[in-house]
Amino acid sequence: MLRLPGCVVDLDRRRIHRDGQVIELTDKEAALLEYLAANDRLIDQHELLREVWGYHPGAQSRTVRSTVGRLRKKLERDASEPRCLLTVFGEGYRLRVLPAVEPPIGVPAEVDGFYGRADLLETLGRTRADARLVTLKGPGGIGKTRLALHHAGSRGASWFCELGSSRGRSDVLDAVGASLRLSLGEAPAEQIGRVLRGRGPVLLVMDNAEQVIDAVADLVAAWLRAAPRARFLVTSRQALRLRGEVVIEVGPLGRDAAVALFEDRAGAFFDRATVEGLVDRLDRIPLALELAACQVDGGLESVVGRLEDHLAMRTTFRDVPERHATLRAAIDGSWALLDPEERQAFARCAVFRGAFTTEAATQVLPTTPDVLERLRRRSLLRFRDGRWTLFETLKAYAANKLTAEPTLDVRHAAWFARSYARLDGLLTDHGAAAALRDEQADLLGALEYGVTRSDPVAGELALVLAAADEGTVRGDRAAGALTRVLELGLGDRVALLTARGNALRLAWRADEAERDLREAVAGARGGDARGRALYGLGLLLAERADNAAAEESLAEAVLKLREAGQLVLAGRALGPLGITALRRRELGLARQRLDEAIRIARQYGDRAHEGSTLGNLCSVLRESGLLVEALEAGREAVSICGELGNTRKMAMTLLALAMALSALDLSGEAQETYQAAITAFRDLGNAHYEGVAIGHIGVELARGGDVIGGKAH
Repeated sequence: MLRLPGCVVDLDRRRIHRDGQVIELTDKEAALLEYLAANDRLIDQHELLREVWGYHPGAQSRTVRSTVGRLRKKLERDASEPRCLLTVFGEGYRLRVLPAVEPPIGVPAEVDGFYGRADLLETLGRTRADARLVTLKGPGGIGKTRLALHHAGSRGASWFCELGSSRGRSDVLDAVGASLRLSLGEAPAEQIGRVLRGRGPVLLVMDNAEQVIDAVADLVAAWLRAAPRARFLVTSRQALRLRGEVVIEVGPLGRDAAVALFEDRAGAFFDRATVEGLVDRLDRIPLALELAACQVDGGLESVVGRLEDHLAMRTTFRDVPERHATLRAAIDGSWALLDPEERQAFARCAVFRGAFTTEAATQVLPTTPDVLERLRRRSLLRFRDGRWTLFETLKAYAANKLTAEPTLDVRHAAWFARSYARLDGLLTDHGAAAALRDEQADLLGALEYGVTRSDPVAGELALVLAAADEGTVRGDRAAGALTRVLELGLGDRVALLTARGNALRLAWRADEAERDLREAVAGARGGDARGRALYGLGLLLAERADNAAAEESLAEAVLKLREAGQLVLAGRALGPLGITALRRRELGLARQRLDEAIRIARQYGDRAHEGSTLGNLCSVLRESGLLVEALEAGREAVSICGELGNTRKMAMTLLALAMALSALDLSGEAQETYQAAITAFRDLGNAHYEGVAIGHIGVELARGGDVIGGKAH
């Protein structure tokens, strides 16, 4: 290991550790660093070319300069002001290697690589001077202890106290006394306070405080008063709740750091996409990653195959405490601290597939907001953007603790059926539409439960899917659930066929979608039902470029929906009618229809359709030669679709905007916008339009003189 200003270089593994990041080195970069470190002097480029690259004496090359430039970007926080790899112009290069630093006497040395946490280390480093008590709070296995050790190891006079086996006040005093190398007398708390006062600006790390939280809080409060220069860093699953305490929430690792940690502990590199999927399924929790890495002897596939029972994965190392030997053991510590009411509520949280509101929890579990808050304080629940969530690992543990309660599933299904009783409001109530996106997994889970029990509630839930805004609930899973509802005859067949047809259309299964939608049109009796089915069929036919048939279906859909008072849906059907006119080069009619669709969308607050229709208007204005107006419409469309998070509509509006940018000869921005469209279409699985966007980038490159790049696209 080389210790340089601001970073550490692991030459054996060809890695730089800087600000919590892991940066890979090439073999030649590592060889250059190794040679510079072994020769603590200025070395000119001729010697480096000869000794590192093997060039013959007198050879001339810019290789050294370019390699040094790349290295500086990896080593330095600011490559323009190097602190590690120094240049003396006209003389050569020198590597500034710092002497190895032993950890403070009271802090255990780190025995393996530390990954990620740059943001938290920065937060710890800039915590205000009067913040003498900092608590690192998070669930078991999240990496609180390792973060505390890494921080304390660079803070001078630091002492580490392990409280994992403590069960009361006297145990805490004994553990702190042992860490400070004290022989305690009759008044140990006061004695420790005097010792801390005498040691000046010392940092005392108190690890795993949750099971003795009351004792730790009382003692730390007393020591803060007794030793005004002492600072305390506590790791716990809950805060001490003392005045002046700074609580830092410790969450999962970033994806890059999680991949690096897994591969480091496994001692091997794997297919990146597979490892990313694995670490995401493990919530990027460090303990889970380390335990999974212990299982790779049978190959990465065997680890992936065991993820369903990842709570039982056991470490293969002998020096790991039993409480961290498995994920189940790590969470057992939190479970043991819960009272019966908290245990019941936590276990029942497993019924939710996704995030849930306080109201949902009080009705479904049922429980109280106070119990939810107590679980949050113990790091078992998280509260983000008005919703409660659990890590998948904690959800799996909760599910294991949940006893069979059929009424719980019944309450869960009934809640979601009641929550979306106002189906028509889903089109324009963006709060309800956003909630439906967030609760899609729970909605489908409740629907599937109703199907297995042939419960009529399944028909009600299926109608929620029928009324959902396009792009909100889609895909094979929705289509499969609707199929089972249809087979059981639990709801309105025409509405369900329309819903399944739209789900299949959005999953790019056009032939199956057309069969459902045509059957729905044929079976519809009321104008509302027929209008909805015709609208879905018209969208499908327009996407297939069957313009005459699409025009016929959509025109009748507008008529029927207006007669039924469904003006929002009628406005939506006008949008694709504008596209069919555009394809016939009837630009005036196309603009008229799109302007009317936008007017209706704005009148009724239908932001989703306003955004997508502005994207279509962008295309019409471009074809009409009104390029500045086209650009304005395209930018507004992208802004609205981005605001609403609708990937499908965003993809099409990005494509329209890119074409407008290209027409205005804004080639650079056009290429960036085409690339964003390609990414969106790829995420949606739409290979056709992905190919269209790729082709347009090729044209842009060729227009700019890059003929080879253009042909490649």
